[in-house]
Amino acid sequence: MSAAYGRLLHRYPLATKSVSTGAIFGIGDVAAQCIAKDAEKDVSLSRVLLTATYGLVLQGPALHVWFGRLDAIWPGASAVTVAKKVVTQHLIYAPVNISLFSGWVRYHNAPAMESSGDAMDSAIQNIQDKALSLWMDGNYFWGPLNVLIFSVVPLPHRPLVSNAGNVVWTTYLSYRANQHIVHDGT
Repeated sequence: MSAAYGRLLHRYPLATKSVSTGAIFGIGDVAAQCIAKDAEKDVSLSRVLLTATYGLVLQGPALHVWFGRLDAIWPGASAVTVAKKVVTQHLIYAPVNISLFSGWVRYHNAPAMESSGDAMDSAIQNIQDKALSLWMDGNYFWGPLNVLIFSVVPLPHRPLVSNAGNVVWTTYLSYRANQHIVHDGT
């Protein structure tokens, strides 16, 4: 499988990273639902698809560009270079991504009767309520993993290794971002 993934990554880098990120986000959401699951409820397919879509259309392409830009700005893997990448990741990329995901979840789960303005207000409120604490939690989780990613993982494979961490992180992120949201259970 690794050789096949490597060939796809070489031939279709953006698509491969985006599809694998979408799949990882979907898996993370299924895990989050199973952990928080009421025994009477099934896993919400609409919620899984919403989360996977975020990974496919936003997170996957963003990681592709982000890791490439960081390496272009600070090539190499010296301790100072890795520190610059990790700090930049945590101060710029992480807060933006957490805010986008929290807003995405709330906006797309707004009741159908809400106007788009009300849904946007709800999304902004969700960001204000959760983003800072999620970012702080993320620093504990991602700090050591990002040191590993930026110091030993080759650039083309960074999104995949990051996505391995995302199985755990997305489980937590999806659980937190979806707290107090009623899903239709489909």
